[in-house]
Amino acid sequence: MADFVKQIKDKVVDFKDHWDKPYEGRYIPNKEVVAYGVGGMGMHCATVLSAGIGLSASNLIVGSCIQIMPTHLYIMTVISNLIGFLFCAVRSYLFDNVKSKMGKFRPFIKWLGLPTVLSSCLFVWMPYEIMTYNQKCVTVFILWLVLNMFHPFYWDAYQMLMQVLSPDSEERTDVMSISQIIFSFAPTVTNLIIPFLAQLTGGLADMRTYRIIYPIIAFIGLILSFPTYKYTTERIIKPRDQENEVGFIEAIRS
Repeated sequence: MADFVKQIKDKVVDFKDHWDKPYEGRYIPNKEVVAYGVGGMGMHCATVLSAGIGLSASNLIVGSCIQIMPTHLYIMTVISNLIGFLFCAVRSYLFDNVKSKMGKFRPFIKWLGLPTVLSSCLFVWMPYEIMTYNQKCVTVFILWLVLNMFHPFYWDAYQMLMQVLSPDSEERTDVMSISQIIFSFAPTVTNLIIPFLAQLTGGLADMRTYRIIYPIIAFIGLILSFPTYKYTTERIIKPRDQENEVGFIEAIRS
């Protein structure tokens, strides 16, 4: 038992010693590993409402609460998918060509979290109860397009941030495995707490659930996602001007 306790203490000390300093031969200190994982939990919670909105008859928000007909939802889906190709091209261009002191992906994490949360809240808080059916369809379609201008940027930026945290593919794999363990707590908690709290607002088929419970979780998640931007560093491999010379690592953190 004493040996087991000693091993635990040694691991804790080792973890603290490398909180700001990476292990030898590595680039990512423990602080960034934790920040990426905790930030991922926040990202999941921040997007729990926007990810729950969909243009399908089986979707509780547009199908059961707003009551858009399946045929019209299908038409919206086809049109939005065509427009989505343009959004995807713009997103890829900006990711590849953004020039910022904050890096390639962290600016999107910093600035697009709030628009994502606000646009999803606007989607569910529109006064559908007093709208005509045609007004509902137009409102849902427009706000769906607005939501898809922000949500993919926000979520994809988090996913792709891992690719620039370290130039070492093995280290990226290790960090991804650890952060996934931390991240997995988020869906576990939301899947437990949302159905429980929904009993207070009429259940998952009642719009009050999406207007009260989901936004609260989303704003809490927005705060929790802050460490991903604040405490991670993008490390980009750049070639030197001279030929036949090894590239160097540029760390971007500001």
